[in-house]
Amino acid sequence: MRRSSVVAIILGVLVLGSAGALLSFNRPAAQSAVPTVRESPTVPRLDEALVAPEESVVPHDGGAQRPASAVLLEGVVVDEDGHPVTGASVAAMTPPRLMKDTPRPTDEPDLVEQAGGETQRFGDYVSDRFETEVDDAGRFVLEVAQAGPHFLVASAEGFVVTRVDVSAPAKDLRLVLRAGGQVVGTVVSAAGSALADVNLFLFAEGSQTHVAEATSDEQGRFELRTVQPGRYTLKAVFDTGAPHRMSRVVDVRPSEPTTVSLRMDTGRSVSGTVVDEAGRPVAHAEVSARTDREAYAELYEREDGYRVSNSSARTDASGRFTVHHLLPGACLLSVEKPGYVQREHDGEDSQRAVVAGATDVTLVMRYQGSILGRLRRSDGTPITRFSVNDEPIEHDDGAFRFPIQQPGVTWLTLEAPDLLRTVREVRIEPGQDVDLGDLVLDAGQRIRGRVMDTRTSAPIEGAKVAVRHTRAGSEGTEAPELASAKTDATGVFELAPVEAGSLRLDVSRSGYLPLRSSLRVSEEPLELRLSSGARVSGTVKDREGRPANVVLRVFPLGDHQGHSPSILQVRDGTFDVAGLEPGEYVFKALSVHDSLGNAWSEERSSRYVPRRVTLAPEERRVLQIQEQEGRSTLRLRMPRFTGVAPEDVAPHAAVLIPGSVPQVRTYSGFERLMREQGVPGPLKPSSPEVVYDALPAGRYTYLLIGKRPQGGPYMVHSEVLVVPEAQTVNRDLQPVWTPITYIIL
Repeated sequence: MRRSSVVAIILGVLVLGSAGALLSFNRPAAQSAVPTVRESPTVPRLDEALVAPEESVVPHDGGAQRPASAVLLEGVVVDEDGHPVTGASVAAMTPPRLMKDTPRPTDEPDLVEQAGGETQRFGDYVSDRFETEVDDAGRFVLEVAQAGPHFLVASAEGFVVTRVDVSAPAKDLRLVLRAGGQVVGTVVSAAGSALADVNLFLFAEGSQTHVAEATSDEQGRFELRTVQPGRYTLKAVFDTGAPHRMSRVVDVRPSEPTTVSLRMDTGRSVSGTVVDEAGRPVAHAEVSARTDREAYAELYEREDGYRVSNSSARTDASGRFTVHHLLPGACLLSVEKPGYVQREHDGEDSQRAVVAGATDVTLVMRYQGSILGRLRRSDGTPITRFSVNDEPIEHDDGAFRFPIQQPGVTWLTLEAPDLLRTVREVRIEPGQDVDLGDLVLDAGQRIRGRVMDTRTSAPIEGAKVAVRHTRAGSEGTEAPELASAKTDATGVFELAPVEAGSLRLDVSRSGYLPLRSSLRVSEEPLELRLSSGARVSGTVKDREGRPANVVLRVFPLGDHQGHSPSILQVRDGTFDVAGLEPGEYVFKALSVHDSLGNAWSEERSSRYVPRRVTLAPEERRVLQIQEQEGRSTLRLRMPRFTGVAPEDVAPHAAVLIPGSVPQVRTYSGFERLMREQGVPGPLKPSSPEVVYDALPAGRYTYLLIGKRPQGGPYMVHSEVLVVPEAQTVNRDLQPVWTPITYIIL
């Protein structure tokens, strides 16, 4: 790992560990002739800074001259004896700033380069970071972006990381690194066997946060390096099969290792045999075990949850296995092997409950079946290297046995270097083997071509070109791809050889309409053209008219299925959506959203009214969306509910939708309309009056869902409302209820 990466991690830990304290940096920096070096309470005291000389231009590491106005942090890194520490890194970081008013796009990286340094995000906080390395005399010069409080982190191999607080600019800083100690040792089981993958944590006295961690290797060895001298608690955590814990107090001395031997009691074992339904042993099956959580519920609650991995073992030639590291009490066993499934035990699920310590457990597997065959060239010679369903196989005679997990109809894909990629549909009866005999793969014709833009004839890079058989499987399943490739910068592609037959070519690229056509294999290169289809570009502005950063969701309406719903990140208020087929769409902007673009809550989400757009082929449309762009208000007074007919339907949910909508027949249909086209507003019509303000004039549909307290189907009321420009519409709702189903249709 590069030193810069190590320092970045250290800085991140320091920021997250002391964010509250760092926020106090937001006070004005003191103006003084002596540079401020304030020691962090978590590190040993450092030498005081020297008096700063007058401001000057400082060259460093042979670099360019810096202007006298540059904000510099200058100093030297030394050890406790005052000798320069060569090879040290020094990084400066500004106090974290809370970014609560800036929504973060989901694809924004945590680290963004800036002039002279980087901006790093830690959750909702952001901080500027600047880094350099010392010269042969241990000196460093850091140019930071602005004057004020920073903290410096110095690190070097074999020394404890040191952090100090400073106020930039500052000169003649003296950072002292203390030699670190080491904790080395081994972890073994109660029987003396080496334990791998044990996590070791070192805690200072009275601290709940570990200062170092390591993981034991296959020989049980571990090493915790560069530890600040002192007394610690060493905690071993082993979460295989069940949670196992032990602790030891250790004293760490500078510049020398502290050796520790840990012997962990990792519980009991379970052994037994795996057989098939005929009682024959099953070799090379993977048996997994873990202790039932009830056995360690108290620890699970105390440590706020953790992940316990399975203890596993592979059966030998006689089907025998032994799994270890299980706590006393109940544990669950499962077994896996390609071509087999574990038989259900007593009608329950496939996991088998046993008591830890058992030595005579029998696990039964049901054989599912397999496909056998031999691959040959046209001259009869065996193909020794090939793949079956993308699984690589080598065999001197070209033979293969492909186990299946589910009987029935399956597709088999056969491929070998420079030979035809072939697919076959195979039906396997439960527990049977199907021998396909000799399968001949010939050398075939490669398919080459170029993909271009229909309108501009420019090459299209990154388009996916795929070939498959047009014939469907016996159960209507689509045949797997025979070959696929992506176009290069010149729009050129080349596909692996494919077997002849009735073939289909599919071409797809974001921003373009998909292309599908029949294919005839020939030596002539193909010329394929993609249409960018209809295109919608535009702007999104907030209620003050400023460019907005939002999520824009695009939904196709009606029977138009050519374009699936998409999510766009709108940056600086502009967007551009291409590759739209003719039809009607809804453009819905959301400013508060989850990873799918759904509003977290309508109260927190901004008020953007969804826009419905009908696009013609190849149309170019400009759309301007603004928050609360209308001047009309709609006031809806909810129907009375008494619980007695005819006032026995209680309002349950509601949505206002621009334009007309088809008849709602299911509750899921209502939810889809609400998600795709609903105007932000109260989802639960619990108050006597529901108000939608800042609406554009036009035609709307109000859908109200109700339910009777005594049960029965959901009910829906649909009402068309016309909202004039710059007026307030008051409407008393008098529902005409129609039953709808809850199932998804």
